Amino acid sequence: MIDINKGLENSNGSMKIYLQVVRFFCLESDAALLRMHMILESGKDLDALKILIHGLKGTAANIGALAFSEESKQMEQGLTVQPYVFDELKLSEYIVTYLSVLTEAKEFLADNGIVFGEDTWCHGTREFTQAQWSRRMKAVGLQLAEYEPEAALKLLQPVKEWKLLPDVIPKMNDLEHALEMLEYEKAEEILLDIMNSNAE
Repeated sequence: MIDINKGLENSNGSMKIYLQVVRFFCLESDAALLRMHMILESGKDLDALKILIHGLKGTAANIGALAFSEESKQMEQGLTVQPYVFDELKLSEYIVTYLSVLTEAKEFLADNGIVFGEDTWCHGTREFTQAQWSRRMKAVGLQLAEYEPEAALKLLQPVKEWKLLPDVIPKMNDLEHALEMLEYEKAEEILLDIMNSNAE
């Protein structure tokens, strides 16, 4: 389901960059799947679903999951048709495909020594786990995707107490500034950079 060669091409032939891109695709999956299941149960918040699928369309293409990216495109286009009739079966099938792509992506990362788990990261006096870091950053990303800068800023406050890698601290300040200025695209770029930086 994933064309690794295409993904590498999208990453300028750099395996290091490509692994970071695939890792981010996996990191954002928990929040994305949770939101999809909530929408599946309620049949509501379709605007948020469209934003979510739009993002997956791009990240799937970046890692080389072209078929899933195309499926995301079709889902996104279907959500623009008015009046929209909620298709529970179609969304369920989409989630199944998403899970299949995620499984392949995580297997690829594992083959390259990147395993998702509860390994403790300690960058000074304050310890936190990879899972804690991932959940917090994904939550920030979800609020950012919904254009909720105040909620995103609130989620970032406890992170200031964590002892982060030295090069991450100024990036966190830049992220806060971008959110305060409502510069959403810039904030997204910084958030991705932060997640990759603190993972190294």
